[in-house]
Amino acid sequence: MSRVFHDHGRREDEFLREFLVRCPQCDKQAIVRSDGIPWTVNRATLTCASCGHNKTWSGRAPGAAVKTAPRRCPKCARWFERRITGSPNPRIVHLHCATCGLVVREPVSWMRIPGALTLDPYFGCKLWLIGDVKGDVFWAYNRAHLSFIRDYVAATVRVRKPHANGSLASRLPAFLLAKKNRSAVLKEIDRMTQV
Repeated sequence: MSRVFHDHGRREDEFLREFLVRCPQCDKQAIVRSDGIPWTVNRATLTCASCGHNKTWSGRAPGAAVKTAPRRCPKCARWFERRITGSPNPRIVHLHCATCGLVVREPVSWMRIPGALTLDPYFGCKLWLIGDVKGDVFWAYNRAHLSFIRDYVAATVRVRKPHANGSLASRLPAFLLAKKNRSAVLKEIDRMTQV
């Protein structure tokens, strides 16, 4: 019997308000909750039910995206670069040349901090739901995110909404979707839900 998954275009940012993480104090499960998605958030909290550890974030995030604006000065040809982290995130920055003093407006490009994908973006705690299938690592931010991945992987028929290229389903890594890995992935997801 075939299982059908309908991709209605759900995006990754729908799962970015709550993160299950390892508590930095006791290494048990804790929860990070925010008032928005990482590039618009003003406040986040870390709470551990096991040891009572809690923290509030309202500033620079250790796992946040880093934006760079590298460019050569058009006047003296020296390189200048400006790095910005945390939120709010500007789309345009003013670059000041230290040599000649010229100021240039530059659009900002994005890059991720290495290793940030398996950390929460506010406190830098390791995610609780991390799996490994034949050497390939995958993760889920919370149980709803893991359930989405499980439903998609378990489906034998996947129906995608037109123009949903930015959906989470279209961004899942190929090893999760490979038919030969289906049983191993589902077994690993079952293990992750029992932890």
